[in-house]
Amino acid sequence: MVARLRDGTYHGATLSSFSSIALEPEPLVSFSLRLPSRLADALRLESESNSHRIQDVEPNASDLLPHKTSNPPYFSINILSGHPACEPIAQRFSQAQVNHEAALSDPSQWRYIEDSLLPDDATISSEDVGCKGIPVARNGMTTLLCQNVEAIQLSGLINFSSLKQSEDPSRGVMNAQYPMKREEGSMLFIARVVQVIRGEATDVLVYKDRKYLAVE
Repeated sequence: MVARLRDGTYHGATLSSFSSIALEPEPLVSFSLRLPSRLADALRLESESNSHRIQDVEPNASDLLPHKTSNPPYFSINILSGHPACEPIAQRFSQAQVNHEAALSDPSQWRYIEDSLLPDDATISSEDVGCKGIPVARNGMTTLLCQNVEAIQLSGLINFSSLKQSEDPSRGVMNAQYPMKREEGSMLFIARVVQVIRGEATDVLVYKDRKYLAVE
């Protein structure tokens, strides 16, 4: 996947998997990112960056709720093919600390979202104009142009069953103690699919037994 960071540069990540979770009323997909993550910060709501930015603090029960987005960012999920150029992309994007901007600026490997990239008779609506310019893998099998709609901190959910309850039962989980810090764990993202851009490849790149394989 590729998204624009808060400093305006683009950065990628290799996702181990993502899932389709709905088709109606709009298609939705989900995936998670391990924390801490610059991409996770970028995909969350700008106006909530102060309250939900990863910090060395213990969360309260309200942090179990989804983090709504009022200005949802756009990004691309590129399903890579078995083309020789795709494996280096997957390897590079699996290294979170590496600067991806130079690689994403290579026109031989990447195209950039505009109306001419979309399927016949499809256009980018005025509501989705913010997605223009997002990199799309030139040799990918398929690209999903997405917009984030939810971000859920998973560490709080995972520890929900192991919370220490207050001595006063009437106070419930609101007085519970969380053993995990907020920069740990993962964050789940739910995104709507704005457009699908199909490539010409018929095989897909998969990772198995510590190596990449092309599967038709």
